[in-house]
Parts: sequence; structure tokens; C-alpha cells
Amino acid sequence: MEFDDFFSGNSKYKKFLTSKSARDIFRFLSKPENIQKMIDANDRGKPALYGCLKDLEQNFSSCADFDFNEGFVKQCVGAMVKFILEPFGYSPALQKDMPKGKYKFFTSGTNYRFNGDKAFLKLVQEIKVEKIKETLYVPRPDIREKKE
Repeated sequence: MEFDDFFSGNSKYKKFLTSKSARDIFRFLSKPENIQKMIDANDRGKPALYGCLKDLEQNFSSCADFDFNEGFVKQCVGAMVKFILEPFGYSPALQKDMPKGKYKFFTSGTNYRFNGDKAFLKLVQEIKVEKIKETLYVPRPDIREKKE
């Protein structure tokens, strides 16, 4: 999923093609962890955007070239979500309200219907071990007694 590809089917938003903020928001929404958050929120009956809306508003609310106060900008964000989720088999179903008073800019968003037959991408979760601090490994003595 590329930012420039978004505009091929969404030409009414072409004025944002050169917007660094729009590009950054598209990248943010396209991160696998945010796609997962949107799918999880959607599957709980909420608007998909709800899954990462807190971080979206915190990180991008003061963009002069992509102002969330403008309805057209918010519609563009919704179109980005749709573009990002479609390859995973999601298509728009219902417009739903965001929880009242929780978000400053977005008051509603789309909930999607999943159709596995239309999916050509899927998220694959990876489990790995990550070191959280350095430690000196000291083997414990064998606590079993040796019987002779």
C-alpha cells in the first residue's frame, strides 16, 4: 500500500498528494500494528478508526497542511482507512458514532463488513523474544541430591 496509489481511486483528494502530513498520516494508518488495532475495533462493532484514533489525534492534530478541523480532511482520513482495509477483505457497512466527548476532531467513522473471499492480504503476527535488560546469568546449583 503506497500513498501515491491511494489517489488513483480517490482523485478528489489529489490536493493532498504533496502534503507531508497526509503522507505521514497514511504511513501511520498503514503500520501493521495500527491495521490490527483498526480491525480489532471494527470486529468489536466500533468504527475501525477508533482503534488508533487516540494516537492519531495526539500525534497529528496540529498539522497546518492537513487540518483535522476541516471536514474534507476528515473525509480523506476515512477514505485512507477504507483504502488500507479493503485488501484485507473489509468493505464499508455502517457509519457509527465515536464515544461522546472522547475525541476532539472525529465524531464518527465507518464500521466494515469482512468478506474473506475478497481478501488478498492478511496480517501475520510474529512472536519473538526480546531482551529487556542485561543480566549476568548465574547457573543455579543442582538442588537435587545425588544418591549413591
